[in-house]
Amino acid sequence: MRSRSAAAVARKLGLPFYRMSCHNSLRGDDLIAMGRIREDQGIEPVLSPLAAGCVKGGAVLLDDVDKVEPEALSTLLPLLDG
Repeated sequence: MRSRSAAAVARKLGLPFYRMSCHNSLRGDDLIAMGRIREDQGIEPVLSPLAAGCVKGGAVLLDDVDKVEPEALSTLLPLLDG
């Protein structure tokens, strides 16, 4: 329900919507970028939904952010500072 409501608000405002599922094993660097395996078996960095929303602009939902360890959440402080 949260995701649908947030997506509907973003759509109404004409903003791209980014959703990131959080969990207790999420690390601070996972909030910024993730690795994706390429066809040639290499790994390429990909912006997380949070970082993509910050860079490209849009609405971001951090789903279940309360499950993330406080140390990982400290990565968000510079973003929240503006």
